[in-house]
Amino acid sequence: MSDLVQQVRDGKASEVLVRDADIVVELKAEGDQKPQRIVATRLPGIDETALVKEMQDKGVKFSGSSSGPRGSETFLARLGASHRGCSAGSGSS
Repeated sequence: MSDLVQQVRDGKASEVLVRDADIVVELKAEGDQKPQRIVATRLPGIDETALVKEMQDKGVKFSGSSSGPRGSETFLARLGASHRGCSAGSGSS
């Protein structure tokens, strides 16, 4: 996960897909090379609001997919709260 966060901080991420169990980052292509991808396992109980803020600040496109009622939907709910300037909690369903 730390490599993924560092790539976002360095401005090398172009797109992020948040899934139930992992986060996939597509890196910006260098020269005529194809973009590389990094996959990191999501850590349970970790608030990803700071990562969302960093992605927004860096202009990274991101989306989510979920096979269940939680996962990226929780992430995207935090994103919405973060985008509105609210503090997102770790709500429960």
